[in-house]
Amino acid sequence: DDDEHLSDIDGATVHVGNRGDYLDPACEGSIDSSLHTDYKLTIICNNLSGRFLTVDWYFTNHPDRERKSLTLCEVEIFAHDSKGDCPGGNVKCADGLCKPPSFC
Repeated sequence: DDDEHLSDIDGATVHVGNRGDYLDPACEGSIDSSLHTDYKLTIICNNLSGRFLTVDWYFTNHPDRERKSLTLCEVEIFAHDSKGDCPGGNVKCADGLCKPPSFC
C-alpha cells in the first residue's frame, strides 16, 4: 500500500490462460511500477483469454534466483475489444473498455 515497496513487482510478467501458472501465454512486456496511476497499472494482453491471471517473476538479485508468484484478491479486470464487441454480457463504457453495465 505504499510507494516504498511498489518496485518489488518490477520485471514481473502477467500471464492469462487456463493453467494458472507461468506457462500460460504472457501479456506484452513486463511490469514497471513507475508507470502506475493511483496504484493502477494497464497491461496489454492482446485478446488473451482464460480463467486465470498469474503474475510471475524471478528475484534476480536473490542468491537462489527464486521464482515467485503473486496471489491477487479483489482484482478488477476489464477488457478492451478492438472489434467493438464486448463478450459475456458486458457493455462498452465511455472510456472504451468492456465492463459489466453497473461499472460504467
